[in-house]
Amino acid sequence: MGIDFSGFRFLRYCKNNGVDFENVCQIGRQNCFFSSKEAEVEYGDFAEPLFRFLGAKNVGSVDYSDYQNASIIHDMNQPVSENLKERFSVVIDGGTLEHVFNYPTAIKNCMEMVKTGGHLILITPANNYFGHGFYQFSPELFFSLLNEQNGFAQTQIFIKDDFLQWHKIKNPREIKSRVDICCAENNESLIYVASKKISAVPEKLTVLQSDYVDLWQNGEKPVSGTNAKWCGNGMGYTIKSFVKKFIPNVILCSIRKSKFKKLQNAKRSTFYERINFNDSMGG
Repeated sequence: MGIDFSGFRFLRYCKNNGVDFENVCQIGRQNCFFSSKEAEVEYGDFAEPLFRFLGAKNVGSVDYSDYQNASIIHDMNQPVSENLKERFSVVIDGGTLEHVFNYPTAIKNCMEMVKTGGHLILITPANNYFGHGFYQFSPELFFSLLNEQNGFAQTQIFIKDDFLQWHKIKNPREIKSRVDICCAENNESLIYVASKKISAVPEKLTVLQSDYVDLWQNGEKPVSGTNAKWCGNGMGYTIKSFVKKFIPNVILCSIRKSKFKKLQNAKRSTFYERINFNDSMGG
């Protein structure tokens, strides 16, 4: 668990967009996987100097054991005590919660630990982290979880593509579609989440996938960004059977892959807004 240079850029983006780092709690004591003279950290250092560079006066950390000298020892599988709730201006997970089995409790703990007006920041696996931890996460989870009903608003989620270009992920609830095409296909990819706490977290969280809510309320069927349809009439299925019977599988697979790639490329602009963190961060 730790913060690399991309994570540092994201944290600076957050700082430059109103996140108050005065009182920080790390979920797992973070290491820095980059060096920066500006932030006075070397590769492998713990991240307290980095957060002080971002304006922190107090930096704490929560961990299951004391092997890295965390300031608070707590099993995030279990609810946090009352004295930790509404306490921190920023709670940040830089790669811990995917290793916690009872994720609903762990993420609710983080939400409760943020004081009203503060921010929850998550840097967590999204794609190609097979075997890394217990979980990889969809942006749908955080858009559906970190909303007004559960005490949060202004949720922003970002991802980098295979060329290290940043993209802001659009909210599935707003575009009426699942964001199920990952713009980073070939590399390990993280999603970067920032959300502001606007009210107390309810005792019971309400988290429902947005397209199913539309279905239940409006009769709108879930739309998948990866759907490619055969012709629905009898002739279409006849052609499909003929193709499967007489064209070798290796050729069919190549054709399908090409069609799927074109579909993905056509849909990406629907799901992602390309951004330039250099511009928004001032360097």
